[in-house]
Amino acid sequence: MKKSIIVVSVFAGVISSAAYAADGKRMYGGIEYGASSIEDNTRSTATAFVAAYGGSATATQDKNVGIGRLFVGYRITPQTAVEGGYFVSSTIKYRISGVTSGSVAYTGAADIEYDGFDLSAVWNPMAQRLGDEGLFFKAGVHRSSIDASVSATASVAGASASASSRLSESGTGMLFGAGYDWKFSENAFVRFAATRYTKIAGDSENKGTVYSVAVGADF
Repeated sequence: MKKSIIVVSVFAGVISSAAYAADGKRMYGGIEYGASSIEDNTRSTATAFVAAYGGSATATQDKNVGIGRLFVGYRITPQTAVEGGYFVSSTIKYRISGVTSGSVAYTGAADIEYDGFDLSAVWNPMAQRLGDEGLFFKAGVHRSSIDASVSATASVAGASASASSRLSESGTGMLFGAGYDWKFSENAFVRFAATRYTKIAGDSENKGTVYSVAVGADF
């Protein structure tokens, strides 16, 4: 009698698991594009150059940065998932030009890019089956890097000199986000999200919020 109960229990578990797996797909992935605003440092940059070299200076910079991201996830239950991604930024351009108190004209340029990997836990509190649309929240970590290319040119009395250098740093930080997945077919969805990244490239002062839209598919 006990053996019969055990067999029935095992079959019930297998059948339940099969039905659960058929109630949606566990794997998903997609491509995401977003943007984040950048703090305007033009005035402080120009002021710093004038304080160092005298004369006058003018600075310009990009005010926004684009972020592209590829992601893939695995749904553990209808409400929970693990998601990983790779992201890369557009080039952020900084420019400075001025004349020192000694009549030396100079220009400078810095081109900065970020990229990295992220891993997060995703919670979809209203989902009833795997892949349901709805509001979600996520939290996790990222490992990101900064690659900066810096160049400068100085000219005086018809003669000029140039120099350039590259800088690369990396580090880990946290991420927190929320969004909404909208299913436009059985196995495809559009995602709208906002994600906060802290300590980008390991710098505690380097952080930002990315507002994004994505297209994804279940498979």
